[in-house]
Amino acid sequence: MRPAFSGGPMKQVKRVARPLAPLNLHVGAQAVWEKRLVRIEALSSASQIYVRCIGTGDTACVSLQDLSVPRPLNSRGPIRAATEPEADAKAVEWCTQLKQLEAKQCAAEDVARQMHVSVKTVMRRLSNFRDNPLPGAQVKGVPGPPRGSKRLTPAQEAIVAHVIDQDYLRPERRTIRAVVRRIEQECRAAKVKPPEMRAVRARIRAREPLQVAKARLGPHEAEAKQAPSIRGVETSRALELVQIDHALIDLILVTPGEGRQVIGRPWITLAIDVHTRCILGYYLGFEYPNQTAVGLCLEHACLPKGSWLKRLEVDVDYPMCGRMECVAWDNGKTFQALGVQAQCERYGIARRTRPPYKPHFGAYIERYIGTLMGKVHMLPGTTFSNSKQRGDYPSERRAVMTLREFERWVAYAIAGEYHHSPHRGLNGLTPMQAWTKAWAGPRGECQLPPLISDPREFMLGFLPAKMRKVTREGLALHGLRYWDPALAPLINSQQLYRVHYHQGDLSRVYLYVDGHHVDIPLLDRTQPPFSFYELQEARRAMRAEGRRAQDETALFSALDKQRQIEDIAAATSKKARRKQALRPQASLPAKTAVDFSRPVTPIDTNWEDEL
Repeated sequence: MRPAFSGGPMKQVKRVARPLAPLNLHVGAQAVWEKRLVRIEALSSASQIYVRCIGTGDTACVSLQDLSVPRPLNSRGPIRAATEPEADAKAVEWCTQLKQLEAKQCAAEDVARQMHVSVKTVMRRLSNFRDNPLPGAQVKGVPGPPRGSKRLTPAQEAIVAHVIDQDYLRPERRTIRAVVRRIEQECRAAKVKPPEMRAVRARIRAREPLQVAKARLGPHEAEAKQAPSIRGVETSRALELVQIDHALIDLILVTPGEGRQVIGRPWITLAIDVHTRCILGYYLGFEYPNQTAVGLCLEHACLPKGSWLKRLEVDVDYPMCGRMECVAWDNGKTFQALGVQAQCERYGIARRTRPPYKPHFGAYIERYIGTLMGKVHMLPGTTFSNSKQRGDYPSERRAVMTLREFERWVAYAIAGEYHHSPHRGLNGLTPMQAWTKAWAGPRGECQLPPLISDPREFMLGFLPAKMRKVTREGLALHGLRYWDPALAPLINSQQLYRVHYHQGDLSRVYLYVDGHHVDIPLLDRTQPPFSFYELQEARRAMRAEGRRAQDETALFSALDKQRQIEDIAAATSKKARRKQALRPQASLPAKTAVDFSRPVTPIDTNWEDEL
């Protein structure tokens, strides 16, 4: 009689597999060898057992360790876990009674009276005891069909499997409800009773999860979400491996001053040391990630940051610096540029490229970017991760931070907070503690990381470059003329020289000659700094007007007019304000034009006579 429901919470039954019968080896017994059913023909020793394969008749000599017990086809269902001592004691008592019955020490009626069951139950249990004499085989099973058993007809199984393959395992990612409706249609057409939705769900869950993910999400996303990731990148020392990546910040910035008008979202390029989880450096700017941003990030990561912290007026300890042994990044165009690859080779920095469409290979930098964005989402003017999270939040109306203010905030977030927070991947140490520990000698003395001896040459080597000849007119790059008296000995040498340029400031270029970079300014010294992006915009505007885009004077005139238009439009146009923010800032005042055709007048050194 089923007990009445007491109204309390139902206790979930924990199921365990029923133990298999022991393997009793004797001539004529069956066993499993290499997934084949065999019969023992002869026994010489534990290492010499002669078996014959059932079905093929092949014979072999095997060892005891190669044999296993065959699982019976009509195996009984699972039993309850070892949480009911009464059931286990009852099973032991059954084994004792059945062992006496098997030895004919008592009758079946006596066992039935002793166990308070019918004789039919005793005989059924005796049959089970002969198959498996272990007490676990006599434990009362869990009611209901065994887990994994199928109760649909073969026709229903075939229709369900066909529709799952054709409709569910597809990139369109159809819902289970749509698959069930299609199964119902197929079953009615075949005059078969359609199965319930839970039966369809069970057969979808029974499929291999990785294969289902590959069919619905594609191989790359499936590998990232479903494939096992049991071991991370292994490092043994600081600066052994540094991961670098770009990210678009989920925050809208504004212009400085009283107006505080919206500009847009900045980009950040970050570098993290895998061994200590320290952020070695970063570069923040409005321009789309380019080769120059990679160079500036590496410069910030490798060099001491004292002057940078002083310029930002940030009072934190940021000792992380040094030449890394290897950098890991993705297949982005900025990282795969030949200039970046060559400069890494010159300084002994190995490169490790992430496989395409596998972001989990850059897990450390990706994880920190997610951590940083979580903090950014608490700032006024955040855009959150997507429009669903943003909801009705007025990001532009709430924006208040300028680029410089946000750069100071990032410095405090990294050097002031993150580097001093316990990290689970460091066994509870903070990144600062891990960095200090990494540079402690065997006797506790402080050691220093390897530094870049010539920071200027290191940074300029990462900038994009073109090969050019030096002529009487100087250097020609991007349709502009550059000249410096240092070029005079190189005129008509018929040799190609590597000329680097900063994409954010084309007012000067850097000629690589004799192992050093020489600054070569524009021939027209009156021009303020301008970016490569502004030059392209001016050329497009001139071509649209039907004018020649190679006329240097006209180009500078177009640049000046564009800036005037942008300054006027900045009051109402966010795009114009963004262009204003992308302009390079002049580090030195503009110089007057120099006529190099006139001879140089020597300096009068007799000024002491006038005193």
